[in-house]
Amino acid sequence: MKEKLSENEEEILQKLIEISSIPSNSGDEIIKGRYMQKLFYEYGIKNVHIDPFGNVIGEIKGESDEKLVVFADLDSNLPPSKLRVTMRDISGSGVGTSSYPLFVLAQIGKMIVSEKKLKKTIVLVCFSEGKRNHTGIKFFLENFSEKIEGMIYLKGLEEGRLEKSTSAYISVNIYFKEKDLERVREDNKNRIFYSISKLIGRIKEEDIVEIFNFRVEDIEKIRKESEKYIVKVGISSANSEGAEEGLKILKEIVEGIKAEEGVSVDLHQEFYSNGSYSSKERLYNIYADQLRENDQKVYCVYESSEISVPLNKNIDTICFGIGRGGNLNRENEYLEIKSIYKGLEMVYKGILQFDKED
Repeated sequence: MKEKLSENEEEILQKLIEISSIPSNSGDEIIKGRYMQKLFYEYGIKNVHIDPFGNVIGEIKGESDEKLVVFADLDSNLPPSKLRVTMRDISGSGVGTSSYPLFVLAQIGKMIVSEKKLKKTIVLVCFSEGKRNHTGIKFFLENFSEKIEGMIYLKGLEEGRLEKSTSAYISVNIYFKEKDLERVREDNKNRIFYSISKLIGRIKEEDIVEIFNFRVEDIEKIRKESEKYIVKVGISSANSEGAEEGLKILKEIVEGIKAEEGVSVDLHQEFYSNGSYSSKERLYNIYADQLRENDQKVYCVYESSEISVPLNKNIDTICFGIGRGGNLNRENEYLEIKSIYKGLEMVYKGILQFDKED
């Protein structure tokens, strides 16, 4: 397969470049969606349409009505930047994290179309983030009445990542307020920023990190509202008990800083999720074998909220990382060219394997 794909490398890279050149900010993905719709048609994929939410859906009919859904996200975190192609990699904002999974989705469709008919019907979906309160994947599943046997979420630049569940997660806002307004204002600011630095340092101490996954979000973008400074912290764990224990420790850290520094600190819980867990492991086992055959270690971060919706509907679902590169979510993000073919091959072989199983 690698040799066959390498023969068409120029055409393949051109498609990836075209996808990467189209803007697709969250809630405004229609231009890229129309491009993917056109590409699906070009590759012989049937029943291609864009649903009312903006999801692009295509189908490759199999011998049965059993459905395997393969999907990727349409949206990108950054606007397109100038792309650079070398013998080793292709670089530009979103080229690996956003564009590559969409590219793989279309190429997989093209490859399956050229095969003899599979048992299962393969549904390819580019999900829109949309402008409403629920995501494209939720809208799709609410309006898709046919039985789905499995779902594969393609995640770019995370080679080796394989997940069949999502973690319990607690989102917390920590407010630092200027307590003594009679003090010199600059002294108040320094005291608060020192306290924030101490907070960040403590939740990153080794003995805590080994047990709990605390994530300080937007360290350099701490927002100011009136006289308050806000630090957002995410706590994730493999189960709800672990997340609750993490929250307890975070509260103790905050109380300690309040006592030591004499600043006003308040902790507010903003969001809580129990996590989602699969009772089925067919897809997970197939792709774990794929990774082992390629001498890759399986790793999990349990943070793929995209798979939580189908998992909660008891659909066999995985998040599968494809592609290798670096500088994620930056203008100079890059994707290693040789990993393009490896990712395609693993996704394709896994689909064929799943199709053979009853």
